[in-house]
Amino acid sequence: MNKFVPHNRYVLIERVEKEQEKSQVLVPDDYIKEEPHGLYKILSLPRDSQCPSGAGSLVAVENSMVQEINVTDDKYLVVLENYILGTIK
Repeated sequence: MNKFVPHNRYVLIERVEKEQEKSQVLVPDDYIKEEPHGLYKILSLPRDSQCPSGAGSLVAVENSMVQEINVTDDKYLVVLENYILGTIK
């Protein structure tokens, strides 16, 4: 159960991790190539949302638009609904 309820057109999301590809070049084990877009799952939307995707939908989002909120030792990812680029079916 999420404690955080988004307001003002923010959408609560979580990143969907994809499997790391094996590299032909030696890089540190903790290296992560940051892609410009990411796959996220919608956890919660505000009541006044106009987003056509509902909770549980997989969406594409520009990673630089995602905001991390740290409150009471919990971390939440939010994005304004107009930065959701599309739904993944």
